[in-house]
Amino acid sequence: MIGTASRAGGRGIPLPSLRGAVLIAAPRKNGVETPREGETFRATRSEPCPPQAFVVRCACDPGEDGSGGDTVVDHIRLFPIRPDVRWTYRVHEQILPGLRQAGIAVRWSDVVVRHTGYTDPALRGRKLGRDEAILREELEDRPGDPFVLFNLGSIAVEREDWATAIGFLRRSLPGSGPTDSITRKLFSLIARSYQMLGDYNGALGVCAEGLRVDSDDAELLFRKALAHRLRGKPGDAEACWRKIFGLKRVQQFSSVDQGIYGHLTERNLAALAAERGDQRESLTLWPGVLAECPSDQEAGLCVRRIEAPVD
Repeated sequence: MIGTASRAGGRGIPLPSLRGAVLIAAPRKNGVETPREGETFRATRSEPCPPQAFVVRCACDPGEDGSGGDTVVDHIRLFPIRPDVRWTYRVHEQILPGLRQAGIAVRWSDVVVRHTGYTDPALRGRKLGRDEAILREELEDRPGDPFVLFNLGSIAVEREDWATAIGFLRRSLPGSGPTDSITRKLFSLIARSYQMLGDYNGALGVCAEGLRVDSDDAELLFRKALAHRLRGKPGDAEACWRKIFGLKRVQQFSSVDQGIYGHLTERNLAALAAERGDQRESLTLWPGVLAECPSDQEAGLCVRRIEAPVD
């Protein structure tokens, strides 16, 4: 039997089989698949296979104000239904620990699902309040649990409560191993919080710490570039952004704004080029931004300047 990522309150209740269920597959965009009509991935009980689970990438729609970006999260969405495979945690439930304990292999699929929920600010706010209450209750049962602390810190980041975020995230870090799925994100969120508090040296220190764990982490390189630029070091910022251009998203659990691999980095490199008077390079970068963001007014204006006839 194969189960989907739905669950009854996270209590480990078995799910019905997925006979005939359809997920949307997709072509690549910035190193990750995006939905395309007409392509399907089918998983049915009639197709025999060894016990295994499948990672499906979840593309989250941004908010109405553009917040949230083009975030893509790696989730296990298909897995065997067995009595020894149970969900862990009461919110942001995890099936991976149960799969590992049962010795079930995890495979990466080429499937993406589109997540359209929680783009309404009021609905999102109510969900954060509910999640925080559940997490604080769980923290009493699991004192010092790094995953619970990580999620409390993430809520504080979303609320722009930067000092509180740093407190929770810093407490999570010692209990998170180098290969844990949340570790790289911890460094990124801590660096972002320091940056938003105006502590650019603190942000750079955290980036350096995280890049010692994974020197090719694109989100940390992006955070490092922003901190360098904000402290008046455009050359150091440019070196980080240029390194990102040579990277692709790898098959490891993460939650990343895909724009980092494309238009966000191109936009910043274009701005740096313009600041140093290299208009030719600046103008060559803007069409890439517009290709990914057709409604972007700044990119559209710059491309129109490129295409305008010279008097």
